Amino acid sequence: EGGLLATFKGKMEEQIILNELYRGFSESPKVVWIGLDRLEDHKTYKWIDNGVIHENISKNMIFPDDHECTGYNPNSQFVTPMPCFLLNNYFCELR
Repeated sequence: EGGLLATFKGKMEEQIILNELYRGFSESPKVVWIGLDRLEDHKTYKWIDNGVIHENISKNMIFPDDHECTGYNPNSQFVTPMPCFLLNNYFCELR
């Protein structure tokens, strides 16, 4: 019934998400929301399910104060801190 924003724990899971994005959209979206949250120290972030962050994602990305959410750019395959009020596509995983 419910789901969480998608997480990916390694390159293989990241590739699965990329494949689904390209299959589900006529054009690749510029950014999709993913399940990465900023911690209170404003310097680090974690997956919403407390999973391990894999090597392609910096563990110490600094979020500007108004950038509480995290987007994933499927074209560059970069994670980007963003303000949560932006309207972006999202990818969920069922639990």
